[in-house]
Amino acid sequence: MEKQFVTYEIAKQLKRLGFDEECLGIYCPELDIHNVGVNWNTNNINDIKKEWYSAPLWQQVIDWLIEKLLLNDDYFELELRYFSDYSGGIYLKDKEIIDFDNKEMLIESLIQLLNK
Repeated sequence: MEKQFVTYEIAKQLKRLGFDEECLGIYCPELDIHNVGVNWNTNNINDIKKEWYSAPLWQQVIDWLIEKLLLNDDYFELELRYFSDYSGGIYLKDKEIIDFDNKEMLIESLIQLLNK
C-alpha cells in the first residue's frame, strides 16, 4: 500500500506549496507512513507535530497540482498526457514543454512549473 503514497521529499515540497487536502496517511520524522485510512490534513497534523507531513496518493497530488496550475493565466491551456505507467508529457498550447518517464518525475515537473 505504501507505494501508492508520494515520497517523503515530495510531501515536504507539497506542504510548502500549501497542500491541505485530506489524506489517508501521514509521514513522521522516522519516514514511516502512519495511520493509513485516517483522513489527515495540515490542521490535524499541526496539532500533533510540525515536522509531520500529509502523505497523499500520487493521483491525488497530480490532480491538485494540475488544478492549481490551471488557475494561473500562463498555464490556462495546460494539458497533461500520460499512460498507465505515468510516462508522457506536459503540453502547453499543443506544444510539449516537459516529458517524463514516471510519476515522481511528473510531480516534480508540475512542482517546477508552479515555482516559476
